[in-house]
Amino acid sequence: MNSYEKEVNDIYSDSISIHLRTMMDNLWRCIVKYWILFIVLIIGGAGIFFLLFEHFNKVEYESDHIYCITKTGDTEQDILMTSYLGSAFSEMIEFGGCGNEIANMLEYDSYDELPVTITGAAINGANMVRVQITGEDSKLIQKVSDAFDKIYPKYANRIVGTVGVENIHLTEKDVAGRQILNKTVMIVVGAAVGALIDLIIVFILVLSQNKVYSKDVAMQEQGVNCLAEFPILRQKKRSKKKDCFSGNSQELQVFREAMNAFCIKLRRKFYQDSVFMITSTQSGEGKSSITKEMAQTFSQMQKKVMIIQMDEKKDEQSRGVLSLFEENLKIEDVMETIGKNIFLMKKGKSGSGNTVLTKKNIGKLIDQLKQEYGFDYILIDTPAILSSMDALILKDYVDQTIYVIAQGRVSYNDLKKGIDSLNTDSHPLAGFVMNYSEAGISGGGRYGKYGYGKYGYRRYGQQR
Repeated sequence: MNSYEKEVNDIYSDSISIHLRTMMDNLWRCIVKYWILFIVLIIGGAGIFFLLFEHFNKVEYESDHIYCITKTGDTEQDILMTSYLGSAFSEMIEFGGCGNEIANMLEYDSYDELPVTITGAAINGANMVRVQITGEDSKLIQKVSDAFDKIYPKYANRIVGTVGVENIHLTEKDVAGRQILNKTVMIVVGAAVGALIDLIIVFILVLSQNKVYSKDVAMQEQGVNCLAEFPILRQKKRSKKKDCFSGNSQELQVFREAMNAFCIKLRRKFYQDSVFMITSTQSGEGKSSITKEMAQTFSQMQKKVMIIQMDEKKDEQSRGVLSLFEENLKIEDVMETIGKNIFLMKKGKSGSGNTVLTKKNIGKLIDQLKQEYGFDYILIDTPAILSSMDALILKDYVDQTIYVIAQGRVSYNDLKKGIDSLNTDSHPLAGFVMNYSEAGISGGGRYGKYGYGKYGYRRYGQQR
């Protein structure tokens, strides 16, 4: 095997391993996400089978007779004769007329119409015949038992000659009832059926899963490097006393460490670059939160950061970048301070729309921010790539583009469309970050609905 074939086989093996890990992760996510549904199905299955048991289960009653056969007084001879009676019992009942006579006594036309079963056999090693009469009506069984006790000696005499037939075990008044179905077994079977339905649902969900959960699959499918993974943060709520968010301290620490490592990586890998565009496939993937946290981290490194918010917000002010170009305003007129070394420019409104986003205007603005205002980093937060053309317009004016992927929210098809539109030979993507990442369990989540100016930068208790 040459080196090329070995390399192809290694790539193929890695691909299989990645997809197997992804499938196992998706299985676990489905179980964790829908565990209540699965428990309901198991309990429901057990309950349905219990109801079926109660509805369809029939109680079968049984009358047990033991007849002692005596004729010669010689035990061995009597046992042989009893054995012969036992072997001929079925034929006697069905074809010998005994069954029909019993039925006629009870006003049935024939034994076939009689809703009971009469079986008999000789007891091994004894001169006794055991007869069992079974059916669903206990009163009828008692009547059949009385009729059989009167008629059977006559037919026994016909088969082996005159014999003494004594019923030594009378149960006409002691009819025992037993259930045909077992309640416990039915409940267990129902629970097992519910569990099987759970597994089928899980596999259907996994096989139909088209969302991006694995960074490895995203890297393999899209050919773009993963720069960082940011964990999902739970239990966030706004404090009544101050504008900050609280959550699991361990998760917050992991997030802060991941963000710090990410920003250090950007500084080292793109040390000559200072203008970054942050975008995503669709809204709700957390790119604005990532942009804000990047600015926060850079500012803690004593860097001066400008955020240009091109992603429109409902609470945006009328003046911003667009009005800056159209109305010939000064940067100070549309720039606001939102934290230590952190400044913000919103998109604003313009009667001409995005037509003012020309190379001349954007280039001039970025040069001014870097040279005249001394910004170390300029972070441009653009709308989602599938909902706006802004990112396509701005990509030529930035140094690097960072693509945000929210785990479990965007489909592979939409991701491919978004990345292909931005990742060109002349302007390749710097890479992507996997947001709301949680390996092996259900993805998806949010850091909280906070904007740039609404809650400011006091999430961790900082002052403005």
